[in-house]
Amino acid sequence: MDDLATSLGMSKKTIYELYPTKTALVRAVMQGLFNTIETGVFAIRDGEQNAVEKMLEIRHLLNRVLRNERSAPEHQLMKYYPAIHRELSGQVFTHMQDTIMANLKQGKDEGLYREELDQEVAMRFYYQGCINLKDQDIFPPQRFPIKFVQDQYIEFYLRAIVTPAGLDVLTHSLNQGR
Repeated sequence: MDDLATSLGMSKKTIYELYPTKTALVRAVMQGLFNTIETGVFAIRDGEQNAVEKMLEIRHLLNRVLRNERSAPEHQLMKYYPAIHRELSGQVFTHMQDTIMANLKQGKDEGLYREELDQEVAMRFYYQGCINLKDQDIFPPQRFPIKFVQDQYIEFYLRAIVTPAGLDVLTHSLNQGR
């Protein structure tokens, strides 16, 4: 708390007046991060882009907001604040489920995603894949920079679900640097 107070230019007393416990502070910070991401994703989800472009744009948003974060902060949250981790994980799953299901429906409606695709299974594949990308035993950071792994994953996932028309959009978007 001393370091935090110093970096914010305020006293510990002031911080404790705003957040009576470290747990309250951690909860507020994590909820703020979630809200920032959620707001950005909603803006993309409600935008005019097609489904493929939206998935790529969401990936870029997460790269910007999380700044290539690996799992260390999440591991510490799980270890020291398990209740907050459970709450946040539940919110993330619900938000991701709603977003990916809407994207899959949009992609099917646009003819960019395969019609026979089971949306719930595809959503769960996406979610579980995103979770595993942060596993440093599977992707040691010295060999696999997180941004590279995330970019490879979204391309791999999209290639698995797109139609030929969707592949054209994906290829064009990737060539444009999206």
